[in-house]
Amino acid sequence: LHSLASIMADSLASLVWRDDRWLAENGGPQCLASADIAIQYLQGSPFTRDEPARAVSDMMMSGGASQQQLAESASLASQKRSIYKVLHEQPPHLFVIGRFDPSDASASAGSGGAPAPSSAAPACVFYIVDGAVYMAPNLHAVVASRT
Repeated sequence: LHSLASIMADSLASLVWRDDRWLAENGGPQCLASADIAIQYLQGSPFTRDEPARAVSDMMMSGGASQQQLAESASLASQKRSIYKVLHEQPPHLFVIGRFDPSDASASAGSGGAPAPSSAAPACVFYIVDGAVYMAPNLHAVVASRT
């Protein structure tokens, strides 16, 4: 049986996302001229919706959580944020961005607990090609598609 995370990852791998409005407001796909802007653009996509942050948002909207529960959940969400790093770039047309999860970061942390992405494998890889964002399929999705 497939886990929910595996099913979600497989469905995201078939998604292509593009924010034409954001691109138009910022000068078109050519505005993706630096790694920082590319990461900011990626973080607006459905690929980067952090579950802990979404849970805090849902609790706030429902009004069913105490202030203490919200504070504890917000603290947990901030500790579990993924780190994004550009692995390859050919601005403004191509960016390859890796997502490093906190568990990966702590396992390969250097001094100060900061992640050392060069020594860890990314949990996910994303491509931005002329403003369109794609998620690279994981090995499970590739093997499953061949059977």
